[in-house]
Amino acid sequence: LFALFQLDWQEKNVMRNMALMPLTGIPTRLFVLWLRLIDANVVNDLVELGLIQPVPGRQIALHPMIRDVAEAEFHPSICSCATLVDALHQTCLYHGLELPYNRWVFQCIEEIITHAEKDDQAEYLRLLEDEFFYMEKYRYHSGMDRILQELTELLSDASVGTNRDRALLLQCRCTCEKNPAVGVKFLEEAVEMFSEPNEEIAELLSNLHSNIGQCYLEMEKPELARLHMEQGIHLLEDFGFAGYHDSVVQIINYASFLVNHGEGQRGYDALKKLARLFQQRNHTQCDDYATVLLYLGIVCGTANRFSQSEAYLRDAMTIYEQVYASMPEMLEEKRRDLGQVLRLLRKREQKVNP
Repeated sequence: LFALFQLDWQEKNVMRNMALMPLTGIPTRLFVLWLRLIDANVVNDLVELGLIQPVPGRQIALHPMIRDVAEAEFHPSICSCATLVDALHQTCLYHGLELPYNRWVFQCIEEIITHAEKDDQAEYLRLLEDEFFYMEKYRYHSGMDRILQELTELLSDASVGTNRDRALLLQCRCTCEKNPAVGVKFLEEAVEMFSEPNEEIAELLSNLHSNIGQCYLEMEKPELARLHMEQGIHLLEDFGFAGYHDSVVQIINYASFLVNHGEGQRGYDALKKLARLFQQRNHTQCDDYATVLLYLGIVCGTANRFSQSEAYLRDAMTIYEQVYASMPEMLEEKRRDLGQVLRLLRKREQKVNP
């Protein structure tokens, strides 16, 4: 405790942010990156003082007692730890890029919910909403349940948040709901909160319609599913959001729906149109565009257009190798996934052309 009082402002700031790290540890380089420190000198000095503990795997952590004292003395909050909060928020907005350190991001969000003062509710709401859907991508259900509980409590106060926040809360509830018939009611309630689409809410409304479509698919109501999926895509196109991350997910789902219902050429055309939008924006060296090529390859394979399918898959792998050149684990995962698709494609080709 006496050592804490003698720290300079930089050291106190590091301890304040360390109070929001998981007690199991955080990689030193990642912590330095999130705090945008020039180097790890301050962190190393605190390790030498014994206030921060080194953990195997080049990680650092606080002893629970020291964490309690640091929290009480330095008051970590959304504002006082703004650099850390922004770094975590930006991480979940890296659409179309897989990152290898998601586990620590999710753990830090849970620590912020528990230990940070919520002195900027608007920023806190945005953080929780965006992190929820980032966790969904990795099926981190415990964190999603925690955020859902926190959002429900925050938005029970009518003076907190907007209609958009409440619509997102309903979307979160649908995501955590196992019964699609119940989930679709949450989404339809969210859509009804907005009288007319505009540029500010078009992307949200598009996502809601797309998710309604997925619920109706699970309920085996394909015509209703088609109606809402197409409505979602029309919103993206009308307001200029097609060719971005959310449109990739929606159009791939729609193309898969068409292929599964005997409309393979329409599914291919929808994906090809999306690929052209990426090309027009000169945004072809990214995970999202590679994923579009991957699904173009899959659709061509289902139509027995094998040489065209392999060409798309090779192009997708070339992009993955460039995007994940500095992330060997992620690159290996992409190679495994694409290799499995190629094996299935070749088995199909052997059956068609023995």
